[in-house]
Amino acid sequence: MSPYKNKWLFYYDLNLKEIVQAKLGLLGSSLELLPFKNIKEIKILNKKIVFIAVSDLSFIQDLHLKHPIIVFFKTFRVDENVLVPITQNNLLEGCFDLDNVLKVLDPYLHNQSGKMNSISSESIKEINLFTERVSKVESLSELLLELKHEFRSIKKINSTLLAVNKFSDGLDLLFFQGEKIRTASLNAHSEEGSRMRMNQQQDRNLLAATLGRPIAKILAVPILGGVNPVTIFIEHDLNEVELSSILDFISRRLQVIETILDVLLIERRLNEASQLWEKTFEGISDPVAIVDKEFNLLRGNKKFRQFPKMKKCYEVFFDREEACSTCPLSNFNNKEDVTVGQIAGNKNSYEVHSSPIYLYNKTQVAGFANHYIDQTETLGLKSRIIQSEKMAAIGHLAGNIAHELNNPLTGIRSYSQLLIKEMKSESQISQDLLEVEKAAARCQKIITNLLEYTQVQQESLTNVSLNLVVEKTIPMLKSALYSYNLKIEQKNQTVIVKANEQLLQQVLFNLVLNSTQAMSDRGEIQITVAKDGKQAILKVKDNGPGIPRDIQDQVFEPFFTTKEKGKGTGLGLSMVKKVVESFAGKIKLISHPQQGTEITLYFPLQPT
Repeated sequence: MSPYKNKWLFYYDLNLKEIVQAKLGLLGSSLELLPFKNIKEIKILNKKIVFIAVSDLSFIQDLHLKHPIIVFFKTFRVDENVLVPITQNNLLEGCFDLDNVLKVLDPYLHNQSGKMNSISSESIKEINLFTERVSKVESLSELLLELKHEFRSIKKINSTLLAVNKFSDGLDLLFFQGEKIRTASLNAHSEEGSRMRMNQQQDRNLLAATLGRPIAKILAVPILGGVNPVTIFIEHDLNEVELSSILDFISRRLQVIETILDVLLIERRLNEASQLWEKTFEGISDPVAIVDKEFNLLRGNKKFRQFPKMKKCYEVFFDREEACSTCPLSNFNNKEDVTVGQIAGNKNSYEVHSSPIYLYNKTQVAGFANHYIDQTETLGLKSRIIQSEKMAAIGHLAGNIAHELNNPLTGIRSYSQLLIKEMKSESQISQDLLEVEKAAARCQKIITNLLEYTQVQQESLTNVSLNLVVEKTIPMLKSALYSYNLKIEQKNQTVIVKANEQLLQQVLFNLVLNSTQAMSDRGEIQITVAKDGKQAILKVKDNGPGIPRDIQDQVFEPFFTTKEKGKGTGLGLSMVKKVVESFAGKIKLISHPQQGTEITLYFPLQPT
C-alpha cells in the first residue's frame, strides 16, 4: 500500500521550499510535500488531483500526465504557450498564484476529513464582524482580548499570547492571568521569520519561564509586515486534522490582524520614542528649558521645574521681572547654531547654551532649547585661586618691603631715640625727633600689618576683637582714604567674635576700598563696631551714588563687577560674603540711589 494513499500530493520546486513550508508545513496530516529539481521526478501514485508549485510555469511545459493537476506559481506572468497544451488534454484543473494556496486547498482538505470541522465553516459575515471589531481596538491588550473572543468557540485552544519585540531591546509578552491581561518584559527576542512553528523548544521555554508552568503544544504564528516583529502564540490540544483547520481559520484573519498591528505598532513605536526622549530630557542633571522667542516657558525638566511655576523663563528660574541682560536669547542671530551667555541668579552662576529650534525651515525659529550649566563651584574655585595668587603676590611684596625697609627704619628709630636722650625734652629739636621716631614706628607697624594680612591661616579660628581689626586695617588704607572723611564709631566697648583675624582684615579692607572707589574724590565713610543682643556688628557705610536696585542681588556673585574692564575682578564682595558665612556670620546690603550704600556684617558675639 502506498504511504501517500490518504494524502494529497503537493510537489514544489526547490526554489519555493521556504515559501511552501511556511504556508503548508503544518498540514502534514493532509498533504505530502514533495520537492523536485526536475519535472521528471514527479510521479503519480494515485488517481487524485496533484498539486504542483513552481517558480516559473516553464517548469511544467514538458509534463506528460494522465491525471489532472492544479498549478501554483510564484510570478504573476502566465505564459499562454505553456498552458494551452495542458489545458487541451484536460489536465489543468486550475492555475493560481501561491498567495491563494490555502484558499484553493481548503475544500479538498475538508472533503478528505469526511465532514467540515465547525471551526472552519464560518461565514463571510463572521469574518466581517471580526474585521469590524478589530478595527476599533486601540491597544495590543485590546487586540489580544479580541483574539481570545474569536477563539472562544474552539474548545481545544487553551490560551492566546502576543509577543512583541520592543523598540529598544527585549520583548513584551502579553498574556491572560485569570481575566486580566498582564505584560512581562523579557530580555529575549521571539524567533523571526515567516514560517509558522509547532512546539519549538525555544518558544516553549520562553512561555514556560514567563507563565511559570510547563507548555505542551504551542503554535507560533509570526505576523509579516509591521514595524516590530510580532508573534501570536496559541496553546492548544488539537490533533493534526484539527490543526489544519485552525490554520485556515487563522489565515482568513491574518490580513486584518496585520493591518491593525501596523497601526498599533507605529503608535507604540512613537510612544516608546517619546518616552525615550522624555526620560533623556528628565535625566539631564542640569536645568534644561524650552522657550519661545518671547521667553515664554514651554517645557522644563525636573531640575528646572523645582522653582515656582510662572510664565516666563526668567520668572521661573531667576525670580525676575525682566529678561536677563546677558541672556543668549537677547543676542541671538540666525548665523549661529548655539549662543552662549553668563547669567547669575538664585545664588548661583550659570553658563547658558541656547540652541534654536527650527520646525519648518532654517530661517524661521520656533523656539530655543536652553541648557543651564551651573558654574558656581567652578567660579568659586577660580575665585579662590585668583585670591590666593593675589595674596601670594602681596605676601611676596610685603616680604620684600619688610626686608628692605625694616632695617633702615630700625636705624632711624634707634638714632632718633639716642638723640632724644641727648636733647632737652623742652627743645624744639627734641619734639621733632619724637615725631620722626613715631613716624618710623608707624611705618614698621604698617609693614607688620601687611605681613599679617597676607599670612592667612583659615583653619585657626580664635577670639578676635573687631575693634583691633579696625585699628590694624585702617593704617593700610591711609593713601586710599586721603581725600575722604572717615568716621569710626566704637562706643567704647570691646566686641569679640570667633574668626580669623587676617581674613577679617581682608573683609574690612575690601569693603572700605569699594566705598572709596564708588565715590568721587570727596565723600564720607563711616565704620561702626557695636553689639546688638547676642550679635556683633561691623558696619561700613558711605554716602556715594548707591547700587542700582536691579543688580543688588548680583553684587556678591563671583566675577560680577560694575567697574571698567581691567579695573576690577568682581571677586572682592564675593570673597567678603564667603568669609563672613564661614564664620557663621551674615551679610546685609542696603543701598538707595544717590543716598549711599550700607553693608552690615553680623557675627555671633563671644563673651569678653
